[in-house]
Amino acid sequence: VSLMEFDKKLEIERRFIIAKPTAADLEAIRRECDARGLRVSEIEQVYLFSLGATHRIRRREDADGVRFSETVKRRVDGMSAEELEREIGEPEYLRLKEKIRPGSRPIIKTRYSFFAYWCNASGCRGTSRICKSFGCKFCWL
Repeated sequence: VSLMEFDKKLEIERRFIIAKPTAADLEAIRRECDARGLRVSEIEQVYLFSLGATHRIRRREDADGVRFSETVKRRVDGMSAEELEREIGEPEYLRLKEKIRPGSRPIIKTRYSFFAYWCNASGCRGTSRICKSFGCKFCWL
């Protein structure tokens, strides 16, 4: 695969720690996201064998359908990484999945993409019910 096929971007890592939500909390968040038309994605993420970089593939399913992607990340410094990403088809995803990093297994996760849309879009400043419940710090950044 040629590197020209990848979209290149510089990613700045930002992570936020929140209180662990209960299953009931997550279901309430899912209903709230659905009601507001916000994105909930089911993701299968597989890390592949690679030297000197993080190489992964993802299968992401949401209301828009199923998408597959391949990403290669190389650390630039403690907070930044150069990220090369491209969309791939299901046959290539399944072929690459066979090259899973030894000793690892696919990661299955649900991504609730609501803070960036909800808090910033509404000017929340930490006052929404979800921000109060989970200690959202995103609003102030």
